[in-house]
Amino acid sequence: MRLEIGLAALACLMFASNMQRSAQADNASPVPKLGVYDPHKLLRDDTSFSLEHTFLYWQDFKPEEYRSFAQDAAKRGRQVLVTVEPWTRAPNWKDGSEKLLTNVIEGEFDREISAICHEIGASDAPVMVSWGHEMDETQGRFPWANKDPQIFQKAYQHFVDQCRPIAPKARFGWTPKGEANLASYYPGDAYVDFIGLTLFDLEAWNIAQNDSRTFADKFGALHGQVANFGKPIVLVEFGVAGTESYVEKQLSCAQEKLRRFPHVEALVYFNDRETWHWPKPHGQPDWRITDRRQFGCHREFTSLP
Repeated sequence: MRLEIGLAALACLMFASNMQRSAQADNASPVPKLGVYDPHKLLRDDTSFSLEHTFLYWQDFKPEEYRSFAQDAAKRGRQVLVTVEPWTRAPNWKDGSEKLLTNVIEGEFDREISAICHEIGASDAPVMVSWGHEMDETQGRFPWANKDPQIFQKAYQHFVDQCRPIAPKARFGWTPKGEANLASYYPGDAYVDFIGLTLFDLEAWNIAQNDSRTFADKFGALHGQVANFGKPIVLVEFGVAGTESYVEKQLSCAQEKLRRFPHVEALVYFNDRETWHWPKPHGQPDWRITDRRQFGCHREFTSLP
């Protein structure tokens, strides 16, 4: 079921300038920037967004498509955030996963790295780049995930070492899923410019799990796992699905609520249907929103609960 929920509930942007002044007054963190992954262009003309997210499959990279995407984002005043997914070259993109990271370290994917990073480096504006996201997930979704942490670290470092000279303005991000062992995959301060987090909030799943936590509760648990690294933090994938009242409650002023958490730089909404099948009977939740005018944060925050 497609959600037509107002993004004003997420952004509180009608009061953006006032909130920035409030942040200075009460020493809270600045209001994070707002971004979106929006492949269906449902929010293309919304000027509230300053970040545009896209996913690149490195074995199937199309430079012309990326160039067009980046140019379009620039015209609309949006900085580009890229998640590079290092799939294998097998027809199903997964076979050979046991050797994938070793092959990356040995340079067998340097052609893919070069092709993507040349396009990233051609941008006048700095591009945010995440590589090998959710490397700590254990469900078999990604061929680079749930592998030896030290091997992942070396593969991530190889990507950055190859990419940084080609795209010197790029900022590189490490984006775990949030499992208990995520810290073991951290590739080192010299290789991480920001940390990405992921939060998908499905009402039916929460009911089944007896999980009544708020957005702030859930984000706080993730934030606590990475805050000690001292890096800027970006909620790179965020989605909510459920009844209209539930979505309104969870989205309402979410951007503003992140001010209580140190180092949070941006919130990026995942405006698409889920690409992964959740456990039955939840299927593929639809996180999409299309109209930011219906709901709003009709008050200023001078302090946070």
